[in-house]
Amino acid sequence: MNDQSWIAAVTLRQRLRLWRIRVRSLLQRLRRGLLYGLGRLSKEDAQLIFVDCQSLAGWHPLLILSDDDVLKEINEAFEDDPSLAALVSAACARVSHKWESAGDELYEARRWARNLVEDYARDNDIALLSRESNSGQDDDEQLA
Repeated sequence: MNDQSWIAAVTLRQRLRLWRIRVRSLLQRLRRGLLYGLGRLSKEDAQLIFVDCQSLAGWHPLLILSDDDVLKEINEAFEDDPSLAALVSAACARVSHKWESAGDELYEARRWARNLVEDYARDNDIALLSRESNSGQDDDEQLA
């Protein structure tokens, strides 16, 4: 094989690889669009659609309040409870609709969401058990 035919073969191989990647990406976007239209979008697919649409929409968020981050903070502070995920989601949704910027936005947004989770848990008679040792509190006392 001479140098020119080898370069042409590599170029053709690269073009075919790029074409396969583009077609695969197109099919994945079509699949997500169909699932969105059917109302059956997974959390991961919704996040991918959001990321795909950011630059087209002209959005350039520097900070993102996510359920996962707030839930992680809640789980670090309190014992696990199956109902926490729904409370965290509701708290984050409220914070995102009411938020006004004033400095350390992401920390404050997560803190507000965490406080709302504690309020929602109290309103729903869910006892949040602190992971920290509470030296000044009775062992039976629960945080809500």
